[in-house]
Amino acid sequence: MKQAFRLLLMLPLLLLTGQRAAGQTFNFIYFSDTNDSRIGKNSEEANRYFLNNFIPQLKKSTGLDVWQKVYTGGSFSRDNLERALDGLSTDGDDIIFFYYSGHGYNDGSSIFPTMTLGLQGDDLGSRTKRILDVYNQLRRKPHKLLVVIAEACNAVYSTRGVKGNAVVSYDAYEGNNDNYYELFRNSSGDYLMSSCSQGQKSWSPMGGLSYFATAFRDAIDERRTSVTWPVLLDAVASKTRSYVDRYAGETQQPQWISGGYSGRAATATARPKGGITSVTQEHNVTKDGEKGMKIRVKLDMTGYDGNGYVAAYFYDGLKNPIIDTDGKYCTEEDVPKAATHENFGPAYGNQADGLEIFMPYNQLHQAGTDARKLYFKIDIGYESGSGLGKAYSDDTYYGFSFTPWQPYLTVDGSTDDITKHFDEDGGRETYYVDTNGGEYTLWGTPSWCTIEDRRPSQFTIVCGSNPYREPREDYMLVKAAGKEIRIDITQDAKSAPHAGINSVSITHNTFRNNWKGMIVHVDFSVEGLKGSKVYAVADIYNALNSLPLISPQGQTLSYYATGNVTYDNTIFEDVTIFIPYAAIHLSSGGSNTFFLNVRIIDDGGNELAKSDNVGFYYSM
Repeated sequence: MKQAFRLLLMLPLLLLTGQRAAGQTFNFIYFSDTNDSRIGKNSEEANRYFLNNFIPQLKKSTGLDVWQKVYTGGSFSRDNLERALDGLSTDGDDIIFFYYSGHGYNDGSSIFPTMTLGLQGDDLGSRTKRILDVYNQLRRKPHKLLVVIAEACNAVYSTRGVKGNAVVSYDAYEGNNDNYYELFRNSSGDYLMSSCSQGQKSWSPMGGLSYFATAFRDAIDERRTSVTWPVLLDAVASKTRSYVDRYAGETQQPQWISGGYSGRAATATARPKGGITSVTQEHNVTKDGEKGMKIRVKLDMTGYDGNGYVAAYFYDGLKNPIIDTDGKYCTEEDVPKAATHENFGPAYGNQADGLEIFMPYNQLHQAGTDARKLYFKIDIGYESGSGLGKAYSDDTYYGFSFTPWQPYLTVDGSTDDITKHFDEDGGRETYYVDTNGGEYTLWGTPSWCTIEDRRPSQFTIVCGSNPYREPREDYMLVKAAGKEIRIDITQDAKSAPHAGINSVSITHNTFRNNWKGMIVHVDFSVEGLKGSKVYAVADIYNALNSLPLISPQGQTLSYYATGNVTYDNTIFEDVTIFIPYAAIHLSSGGSNTFFLNVRIIDDGGNELAKSDNVGFYYSM
């Protein structure tokens, strides 16, 4: 593409600096479970948003001082949480913003979740804390505004749900400055929010920013005439419901309160009476890429007035509990047992007909290849105004015959991990999947890649061109049959910009603004500088000793022109640089023979190309 070039007007540079109000601090406490095998990558995406986008945008929009404590990886623990809360010192004009991204469950004490920090397998009592306790503890600190948010499941027994492939982008987005200023400078009050309601899971796409965090981002960046915290939190809830329904096909309803939490009615309700009408089994069922068994339970609960659950606990042939080994389908206790469950709510009424519980075969943790007898038992639990408890525990051992199968998964005929490298221009690669574990799933597709042409036995990774000067790398997982194969993806950095000078010539005895001089004509091209400036600089030398001419101001005698580059590959034709003869005369010391060369440089002063010397003669 051809592009016009313009002469640079030498104007003084004015630096403008803003002032911020003194004394008010934004206190940011952030806990994120990045080590977890199931939601770790979702938590990493939350880190990227809050630390690389939200906090910088808040600083820019409000001018607030920011004090932050971030706990991820090995520092994600209840001990660190207690230290952070106890050690927080605030003033009455401060903002406190607490955000938790991790696992959680509902212990029956309130409608809000209990957080589970630390490592699964550690004593549960040493790593849990109710988000409501955090809220009440921070309310006792001096502050103007308090916001506490828990992104966690809120069911009796649950793990964070991962489902869907929503694609979101947020690195380059700059939010609505007015929203940030109104919410954090001009607002006050106490607000507590959880990412889902009691009895629900909190869902995330495969390896991406969670649907709730995406809704928070979109709501706070949304253009609006006015904003308050109630308006924002309602928008977060609405967007979360929409995203989860659209991308995951599930139900998730965030909830929030302002001020104190009144809790449930203090009077105890009657204990529900539960009973099982029937239990049936269906085997060799595939769900979310895993093969297993489905247990269908029909039950009756008299006096039921809230959320509940049906749980199945598994036993070996001697009717001993099967010990869990990977923390995926199990009870929450010091020695976890193999178990699965399904939550239900008031919509079922007193009759719950056809509740289905799924248990993957690989979660029965059976070795060998011989057939054997296994068992399961059923519990019915309830949650109401009187708290959490068991409505019915069935003493029946439901038996089934089980033969451990040997699951397999291959990608391109191999069980080994794969490395794929793309050059800076990107490309596409097709992989072929073979498994006996039902449908395969793709976890953690890099944000700069997409999946196309997905079929039951193949998929294609498409990588776009790299717009950055740094190489990038990430990984994704192909998962099926309880196994996974890792694909490490790397891409070259965008090549450094370069330029080429096609010709340099001189026209003498021309006039510009009543100055007599010469015009240097330059034809050149540049690549890789789209969106920036480029400079053509003419340096003049004394031909007798090859030394640069020095101006009366003590600087190298140089003249230049500049212009904007708007294409990846740009050709500049007949760029003109005017040099007055008077400047040469004053700097030459009486010499009449000179030469010049032209350099092409970028915004950072990096030289991209340099022409050969062009001689010329001049006398007064």
